[in-house]
Amino acid sequence: MDRLPNPGHSESDMRWYFLVLCLWSVQAVIMPAAEAVGAVCSAHAWNADPERIRDREDNPGRGWGDDDHEDRRGGGGSGRGQGEEEEEEEEAEPGLLAMWTTGASHARSLDHVDWSNYSVVTVEDDVNWPVTNEAFFIDGPTDFFALRLVGRLEVPESGVWYLSLSSDAGARLFIDGVLVVNDDANHSFRTRTGMVTLDAGSHEIEIRYLERDYSQGLVLSWQGPSMASSTVIGTESFSHVAAEAPADEPGTGVKAYWIHNVSHAQKLGQIDWTGYTTTTLERNVAWEITNEPFYAGGPTDFFALRALATITIADSGTWTFEVGSDAGARLYIDGQLVVSDDANHSFRFRSGSITLEEGEHEFELHYLERDYSQGLVTTWRGPGDAYAEVIPRSALAPRDANDPVESGGLYAYWTDSASHAQHLGQVSWGSYTTQTTVSRPYWAITSAAFRTGGPTDFFAVRLLGTIDVPESGTWTFGLGSDAGAQLLIDGAMVISDDANHSFRFASGTKALAAGEHDIEIRYLERDYSQGLVATWKAPGEQHEEVIPTGVLTPRVMSDSDAIGGAEGLRAYWIDSASHAQKLGQIDWSAYDTAGVVSNVYWPITNTAFRRGGPTDFFAVRLIGTITLPQGGEWTFGLGSDAGARLFIDGQVVIFDDANHSFRFASGSVNLEAGAHQFEVQYLERDYSQGLVATWRGPGVAYEQVIPASAFSLAEDERVVDAGGGALRAYWTGGVSHAQLLGQIDWADFTNMTTEPKVAWRITNSALYPGGPTDFFAVRLVGTVEVPRSGNWRFKVGSDAGARLFIDGQLVVNDDANHSFRFGQGSITLDAGAHGFDLRYLERDYSQGLVATWQGPGDASEEVIPSTAFSLSDDEPVVDTGGGGLRAYWTSGVNHAQRLGEVDWSFYTSTTLEPKVAWEISNSAFTTGGATDFFALRLVGTINIPESGEWMFKVGSDAGARLKIDGQLVVQDEPNHSFRFAGGSIALTEGLHEIEVCYLERDYSQGLMLTWRGPSDAYEQVVPSSALAPAPLESPGGPLAPEGRLTAEWYRGVRVSSLASVDWSEPDETTRVSNVAWRITRSAFYPLGPTDHFALRIRGTLHVPEGGAWTFKIGSDAGAELYVDGQLVVSDDANHSFRFRSGAVTLEEGPVDFEVRYLERDYSQGLVVTWQGPNDAHESVIPASAFEDAASGHRRLARWRESNQRGALAGALRAEIRRRGMGGQLLTLREMGLDNDIEQLLAVLGASTVREALGAHAGVLTDLQRVPRGD
Repeated sequence: MDRLPNPGHSESDMRWYFLVLCLWSVQAVIMPAAEAVGAVCSAHAWNADPERIRDREDNPGRGWGDDDHEDRRGGGGSGRGQGEEEEEEEEAEPGLLAMWTTGASHARSLDHVDWSNYSVVTVEDDVNWPVTNEAFFIDGPTDFFALRLVGRLEVPESGVWYLSLSSDAGARLFIDGVLVVNDDANHSFRTRTGMVTLDAGSHEIEIRYLERDYSQGLVLSWQGPSMASSTVIGTESFSHVAAEAPADEPGTGVKAYWIHNVSHAQKLGQIDWTGYTTTTLERNVAWEITNEPFYAGGPTDFFALRALATITIADSGTWTFEVGSDAGARLYIDGQLVVSDDANHSFRFRSGSITLEEGEHEFELHYLERDYSQGLVTTWRGPGDAYAEVIPRSALAPRDANDPVESGGLYAYWTDSASHAQHLGQVSWGSYTTQTTVSRPYWAITSAAFRTGGPTDFFAVRLLGTIDVPESGTWTFGLGSDAGAQLLIDGAMVISDDANHSFRFASGTKALAAGEHDIEIRYLERDYSQGLVATWKAPGEQHEEVIPTGVLTPRVMSDSDAIGGAEGLRAYWIDSASHAQKLGQIDWSAYDTAGVVSNVYWPITNTAFRRGGPTDFFAVRLIGTITLPQGGEWTFGLGSDAGARLFIDGQVVIFDDANHSFRFASGSVNLEAGAHQFEVQYLERDYSQGLVATWRGPGVAYEQVIPASAFSLAEDERVVDAGGGALRAYWTGGVSHAQLLGQIDWADFTNMTTEPKVAWRITNSALYPGGPTDFFAVRLVGTVEVPRSGNWRFKVGSDAGARLFIDGQLVVNDDANHSFRFGQGSITLDAGAHGFDLRYLERDYSQGLVATWQGPGDASEEVIPSTAFSLSDDEPVVDTGGGGLRAYWTSGVNHAQRLGEVDWSFYTSTTLEPKVAWEISNSAFTTGGATDFFALRLVGTINIPESGEWMFKVGSDAGARLKIDGQLVVQDEPNHSFRFAGGSIALTEGLHEIEVCYLERDYSQGLMLTWRGPSDAYEQVVPSSALAPAPLESPGGPLAPEGRLTAEWYRGVRVSSLASVDWSEPDETTRVSNVAWRITRSAFYPLGPTDHFALRIRGTLHVPEGGAWTFKIGSDAGAELYVDGQLVVSDDANHSFRFRSGAVTLEEGPVDFEVRYLERDYSQGLVVTWQGPNDAHESVIPASAFEDAASGHRRLARWRESNQRGALAGALRAEIRRRGMGGQLLTLREMGLDNDIEQLLAVLGASTVREALGAHAGVLTDLQRVPRGD
């Protein structure tokens, strides 16, 4: 038949034709079984029995018809040779039966193909495929395939025949089972010829062909006795019969023991062949290279196979076996190693020979696959055979693994929490969590626990036992581990593969006598996967194997290995150290609890180091004696989370300070054998904690945890601080007003103590018995003895602000409200005593204060010991005092919401106050004074020590205002809780006028004034020594003398609105100075009405500057304001006291002014304020702003340009001081004329402000010395 479809037929036509042909063949041929291979006519026509289909499904990649021939040499098993008695012939069909094997990339020769396993069956007309790159049949392969052609060849005449087989690549030709042409191996297209004598008639023919890559071709030709030349054998010469498929022989093949998850193994000897995952029965060992599993549901990577069978040897003699594998494989016959091709490699064949007797022998194959593709094939070649072939199923019978049951094993001592350890030597092998028995050290790589209920990360195990060595000599041991592992034999280190690494094998050798020896394995697992495998290799052996259970005997841990022994170390526990970031910030002389510990070994944990102890923010000092067994260089390791340091004989050997996760640091020191002082200091902050000390002596290959037996209590412990010194502590309570240190009046204190040092850990308790816990300040004063000259670094840890002065020089400035932290600074000091001044402010919640130092050459800081401090006979004075300000107090100002609504010319009482430093309080500022709704005006002079830009701050609850030389510096209007507001001003050295106005409404009150000069690093309360009070002023207010406003009073007015008042006939007429009556139930003037009255006030108001003016009228009840005949504010009706405002544009000069007011009952109040176009704030219209209408005389209300009259007067006074004329200014002050601009200009001999100020005039416009109209 045609190998390719006839061009005249469609593919469906061809399929139909093939189907009809197959059905005809089945009917025509006597077949004993329905599952026989039919005359399948193309790659599209298949015939296979159900059993084989099931077997193929169980064995992916395997073909049907496993054993079509029984002869192990191939070719003779499927037909008869010459001279045999002919059996009844089945009816022949044209062509040859072609069995195609795809995926034969593993095969390097014809011997490597399992001819019983094929993928596709076709019928081919002839053997005539010239060289091509195309497939031999439709959809067939072009590379890496094999072809077996079987059938009959009709020889037309008897005689000598020359059969030529042309192929690319390898091919063999058999006639009647006899090899005629053998052209194996990978070669280009070529022809090889064989000679055979044949009788005329039908002969069995078989061709085997292997194609690897690139082009392919296969052609069979012949030349007989009567033929002149060779010719391709024609179609008419070939036929075949539908051969009966061989019976499926139960029990034949191999038994496969599959071991999964062997990613740990790089070699076959690293597999435990006695432990397996599952078993299957396999026909033979012939798995072509594939990425698919060898059996259904099996793994594709990191698996191992142990194949066991009984193999039948047909002839005695030397047999050659070949194993093809990807990756490692080993073949044993009768327990003798025949082929060994270990290690990880791509697919390849390796061979070996063995002399065998005819009969049955034990067959065992070991195979290890790591990753990517896999393949495994075994072949044999007997004595006298011309070629090899895949070992057929018929030669194999499955064999069970009768591994002996072995007793023995090792004791396993498990440490379930070892996250601290990076190395094996950092595990204390004398202590453990639990103990079990294991059969052998064999745990393949896994993410599961080694034992039921055990940990999967951060654990360690110590395996102890004896090993029975069967023969003397040098033994090689292998240890595979993820992560670190060590193997000791008789106490000697054989393998040390420490550190954190992925799974790998390390090896070592040791000469051993036959018999029992101590064996110990130490293993540390950190995270992710884990695995541990031990192997050995005897002297003279070619390969290793996993150490079997039978040679191991458990051994109990000796007493010398366990925790215990000597006395241990003294432990001083500090249970609250949250203030400390570093070891030097701990006061090691002050501890909470003392005890004894056996050694320094606390693996990483979240639990306490001691029963009932803290888990966070603690410190411990461990001190004692360590005994060294030999002299030389010793290396110590200290693992800690967080900071730790080690002292030997007082010398720092390891210093690993600061807050860090668990890590090891090391240091070396030369020491003599014997006892030495040993001290460890450790600081833990938060989260996990751990502390481990290790040592490694001279000549020792590895470190180990220092055993308890090396420690003993010290008779003479190192003293950290002998004490005896002191500082004077000045405590100030109730400083809730202060946000910064400079807002504390350090000259004022509430209590005084002496303190040994500055070492208060973070706490919520008082720093001294009975002291405050919030809103307090302390000043610590004394001297500090510096032991040597050089640069000293000081640190102050504080919650909240702190400042340190040495000899009056600012060294550390860590102001403001913050959680506990350290600030630092350096200063060069001579050896000897120096002034020490530390200031601290605590607001709320926790508090803490610690001072440390670090001298020249010191490795770390330390808390300044008490021995360095002493009280000072000459403490620096904060404020010498002697000055103050004039204070004008006004009570009952509950009408005022803003500072400008207070009539500052009026006061209730007056005092002299040393400074502006009233902390927040609910008590009165002065004895008998008001606590709510009062106002305070402080006036005087302030002495500025240097010229430049000065920053002032006013802290107030509620509103406050600061003016210097009449210029507004700070304005912080009410109503608010206590806060600071600041402003700056350029000032010259010398005296300047100062005015502070303060308004308190209700609840708490407080008022503070601070300054900071151009050279100052920080602010501070303005001291009393810088202030001088102003002369006493006469009280102002509406009833002040020389009132220039006319007040018309109307009694018994019972109307509801101002419009209903009859203003024509007043009951009384008086004179008032201004409109500023606070809320009251009393009369506005003596014997005046308190209810149901009306009031009209008229006069002339002098407007000092043209522009938009805002007027406000506060009233209880109705009121109206007219300016220049215009209604500016109207707040009629009956209401409680409130302010209403209005705006009007006015020109400079006199304008009519009128207020109308109606009071019904209860309280009453009336206040009028104004704010000009350039004013920073409103103010009650002063009496000086009104003109005397009766005499026609008016007083200049303000000298105005861009500043108020007060600002101009202040500028003129400053100019007088600049010219050194302070004496004349003092004379004006005593006469009460220091605000009179005319008098100030006269002193300066100038007629205008610009003339007087000269270069200091700024934007001021010339003003006449004599007011216009006067």
